[in-house]
Amino acid sequence: MVIKQTPNRENLIYHIMEKKSNGFDAIVSLIKQKFSDQCGIVYCNQRKDTADVVYHLRRAGINAVFFHAGMDIHSKQASVDSWKSGEAHVICATMAFGMGIDKSNVRFVIHHSMPKDLESYVQESGRAGRDGNSAHCYIA
Repeated sequence: MVIKQTPNRENLIYHIMEKKSNGFDAIVSLIKQKFSDQCGIVYCNQRKDTADVVYHLRRAGINAVFFHAGMDIHSKQASVDSWKSGEAHVICATMAFGMGIDKSNVRFVIHHSMPKDLESYVQESGRAGRDGNSAHCYIA
């Protein structure tokens, strides 16, 4: 069986954010103003950045967890479970996150850093709006 599908999804709205300094303040502000208590993903290229973004989000009162390949299996699972259950609204992750993740109510995907290539960006941003409702994808 062959399944063909276009990567174009009309329910995804793409944005480019102006990034000043490290971009943490812009991400915090965007989530607090437009996506309070909604489910989302923040992608980072570096493992350290996932923890740094989560630190800033938590300081602002946003329930967030992080995920990267260097974590032990129990910590990874705890982060994913917290995010999938809705306990954590945001997961900050490297590209190691996402394969096999099919959460329908992801309302936003933010790329804190540029993805490695266009195919990665399409795949990662495509994790938003799988329920068919509108979702937003940002590059900072």
